[in-house]
Amino acid sequence: MLDTPLDRGREALFRHDWTNAVEALSEADRAHRLEADDLDRLAEAQWWSGAPDDAVDTWERAFAGYVASDRIEDAALVALHLGNLAYRRGAASVGNGWMARAERLVTDLPESPVHGWLKAERAVFTMLATGDTRVGAEMAEEALDIARRTGDRELETMSLGIIGTALVRQGRWQEGMSLIDEAALAAGSGELRPRTACDVYCITITTCCEATDYRRAREWTDHVDRWMDRHAIHGYRGECKVHRAELKRRRGDLQAAESEALEACQELEDYRLLDSAATAHYEIGEIRLRLGDLGGAQAAFDKAHELGRDPQPGLALLQLLRGDVESAVAGIDRSLQTAIEFEDRIHTFDDLLTRASLLPAAVEIHIAAGDLEQAAAYATELEEIAEAYESEALSAAMTRTLLGRALLEVGEETAARMELRAARSAFSELGAVIHERQVAKLLGEEDSRSEHRVRLTFMFTDIVRSTDMAAALGDEAWTQLLQWHDRNLREAFVQHHGQEVKHTGDGFFVAFENAADAIACAVAIQRLLDRQRRDHGFAPRVRIGLHTAEATYADGDYSGHGVHVAARIGAIAEGDEILVSSVTREAAGEASLPTGEPREVTLKGVQDPVEVSAIEWR
Repeated sequence: MLDTPLDRGREALFRHDWTNAVEALSEADRAHRLEADDLDRLAEAQWWSGAPDDAVDTWERAFAGYVASDRIEDAALVALHLGNLAYRRGAASVGNGWMARAERLVTDLPESPVHGWLKAERAVFTMLATGDTRVGAEMAEEALDIARRTGDRELETMSLGIIGTALVRQGRWQEGMSLIDEAALAAGSGELRPRTACDVYCITITTCCEATDYRRAREWTDHVDRWMDRHAIHGYRGECKVHRAELKRRRGDLQAAESEALEACQELEDYRLLDSAATAHYEIGEIRLRLGDLGGAQAAFDKAHELGRDPQPGLALLQLLRGDVESAVAGIDRSLQTAIEFEDRIHTFDDLLTRASLLPAAVEIHIAAGDLEQAAAYATELEEIAEAYESEALSAAMTRTLLGRALLEVGEETAARMELRAARSAFSELGAVIHERQVAKLLGEEDSRSEHRVRLTFMFTDIVRSTDMAAALGDEAWTQLLQWHDRNLREAFVQHHGQEVKHTGDGFFVAFENAADAIACAVAIQRLLDRQRRDHGFAPRVRIGLHTAEATYADGDYSGHGVHVAARIGAIAEGDEILVSSVTREAAGEASLPTGEPREVTLKGVQDPVEVSAIEWR
């Protein structure tokens, strides 16, 4: 029977019953001030129960207690942890102080795990601050050797994760991922404290996402969610939510992605994990950029920058969409130049993933700026990096497409055609029909020799009462309005991977491979028009219809019953309405937004009734 508050607190901590552990250990502390070990336990329970400031205060007391009792290694480990938290809270000076104290405490001591933890911490800092993954990996290897000599399983697992990350960043993808998988599996074995396990899981999922290995990222994210549920983990869960938001954005589930990222921001800011909160705000910016909410994207990128995260490439792409090509070029080049400055200073910069995250935007921006030579150079570099990774065939195909476009612009037609044909072949193998058609168009090789059956989502847009509006505005104003309308809708099509099939004067016929992309595009258009109306007093009312079906492709056009149904759905939509068929809603799956009540409608020229519903986009 557990008779004392101290006994009850220790037992609750063992069960990960954090709230009861805090209550019991705090009662014991009030009755008789706790020793350092139990203060360390109380701080851990306070952290996981959602009281991070109390936890920091208690860890500082534990540090003092360990020093007073001459338990120097334990004191150094607490100092190391407090330093890490200070860095993450944006208090670099405090972090430096704690790190220096930890190093000074163990300088003259025989080798112990704390020496390894200090090397592991320096390895991470080296890679983040300088991009020198080889030096970082060497430090982590030294930490791993210490872990194995001293039998510290936690340090061994963390070191494996750091080494794996360094190898992936160098392009040694399979070797690095093997180590990361091994570390992540060990994290859930029950041998590690929750704090260390969370750090290992964070390394795992972050690296998977950065390497565009989204299948592996999803698998580990699901695994980690289950593990955190079992152990009632909070705080670090926010970091996983950031990655889950990114995965949902990549699938086109933009509304759910934004909700996930906003929750992550709140939780991370509550825990003062500001470095990860910066990443969450950046992710919100990327999501809002795709939703067409340029003002919201700007605010999110600004917040990410305030918290210490480079807002590129998202900010540069935002500037490009706004027509500020000069600022876009300056911003993306500045971020890429940082790596060159590091290279000059430390003679190496081998963090390929950081370069790869910036280069696609750099190619697009320099093409828009007319600097074709630099665009081609960036595209070539991106292709070389892509060859080191095998995680995403689609990304490699997109890289070849970018390179082909850049080479065409500078007149290197032979090399361009080689890249574009390789991209077209890759898209064909992946079944990416629209991307394949777009590359074929660049090649001038659209296949008109035979008809192809494809299954796509078709969109029809139309300005409501356009004839009356043209008469009221006059020719010049109507022409300017149409130009604004066409430019903004085409930007939305490009952002959401749509293929413009036809332009009908005041509307568009567009095809999408992914139903979720089609819905997200339609929502972005309506929100753009709504914002323009609120900010500037006027925007045309547009109706949009979506239907997913098989159709026949020939001579750059799509035809068939399904296309006819999509056109008729668009024709019966109201102004500001997005009307979708039940087929499209089901095809979008989790990415589909809420809709109004489904209803059956009879469409002109269509024999059977069709079930449709309106997307609730506001």
